[in-house]
Amino acid sequence: MRKSIPANPNLNYLKKEAKELKRTVDQKNYSVSYRIAEHLSTYEMGGPLSLSDAQFVIAREYGFASWSKLKQALKNTDEQNSIDISNSKPSLERVNITCGDMASTTLKNCGVEGQRLPWKDLLCIGPLPDSNDYDEFFLKRAEFIKTWTQLEGLPDPKKMARNEHQLLRDTLTANSIVFWVWPHLSNQLLLLLLLDWYQKNNYEGELLWVDASDKPERNDEEYVGSLINSEKNFSTEQLIYSGRIWNALRQNTPEELILILKEDNEYFPHLNDALWRYVEELPDRTTGLSLQQHRVLESIQSGYQSPHAIYKYVHKHEKYFIAGDWSLWQVITEMINAKHPLIETIDGRPFSYPPADISEAFDKQNLSLTKIGKQVLNAEISSLNLNGRDRHWGALEFSGNKYWQYAVSYTHLTLPTIYSV
Repeated sequence: MRKSIPANPNLNYLKKEAKELKRTVDQKNYSVSYRIAEHLSTYEMGGPLSLSDAQFVIAREYGFASWSKLKQALKNTDEQNSIDISNSKPSLERVNITCGDMASTTLKNCGVEGQRLPWKDLLCIGPLPDSNDYDEFFLKRAEFIKTWTQLEGLPDPKKMARNEHQLLRDTLTANSIVFWVWPHLSNQLLLLLLLDWYQKNNYEGELLWVDASDKPERNDEEYVGSLINSEKNFSTEQLIYSGRIWNALRQNTPEELILILKEDNEYFPHLNDALWRYVEELPDRTTGLSLQQHRVLESIQSGYQSPHAIYKYVHKHEKYFIAGDWSLWQVITEMINAKHPLIETIDGRPFSYPPADISEAFDKQNLSLTKIGKQVLNAEISSLNLNGRDRHWGALEFSGNKYWQYAVSYTHLTLPTIYSV
């Protein structure tokens, strides 16, 4: 995404921006990787970033072909403290919004026209604040992300929220906004959030979407290439329905969401199924486990003992809930460090995971079920009764002994019955 040049800029200011970008990567904070990949096709996530490459990325973000072109534009100003970039920053014609930078890179490789905005926030993890004030919404999300990721070098939550919100505000001048919609839960939630945001901000351009629901693989370039020029307008019915769902997700009970999901809906492919998967992250009535917790225990019982083997097993069995490896390490750690552990390391050492430990030894850690873990998996006792669970689900924050729970068969999926405890 192009950025607006700062007020009264000078070369030292822009040099500091480039150094800060490089420093962020040096600290192994890859949250900026999508910014780099947007303009530097040779960059590999996890690799080093030279200062000259960081300067190139900064220049491209401000609409210049290179760092030298940006320096020359500054040199040509009278005071070297202001700059007119009206000729270098064309008006936005089209902005393509994807969930994650992998999908955005695929669009780039396929030659999809327009600018790209990859959204990094996995909304299926953490709170969905019940607020129509999006400054407050993004701040609460940023506070959660700062605490949850434990990444060093992340900006202050206020700055993080301000930057993320500004990315959206910068798109309000575009003639069209195109959502690329895959089946994944995080993608579906992003669609609901942004449709609400653009309507509340009185966006005057066209809101369009590309239905990429036939194939969940976001990096399938041949498939994405076949979807070019297939975008279509949102119908009034779609906008109304998405608004109802988004509001229901941010209520203090899941009941309204359940009632809507039981309606017949042909407005969005996969939306209702993906949200049923979201409901399955509520604790099970019998075991007290979320479905993701259940699958972690199930994978270990099936002989998958290393972290990445467990991740591959869980990922293979997920169609809608794609939360990433770091969140899975968090789930594993929670079950290891519980008052009554469900998992343990075979050698008895503490489980370590990125970013706390990114050594080669990480995946050599082998995990096994404790006796209690086996009993929970066999539905003999409830993990929730033993350990409780502090977490967010939509607008709900579970703590103490008050939970919404569901009843579901893991082998023969039925619609959840919601219980309040």
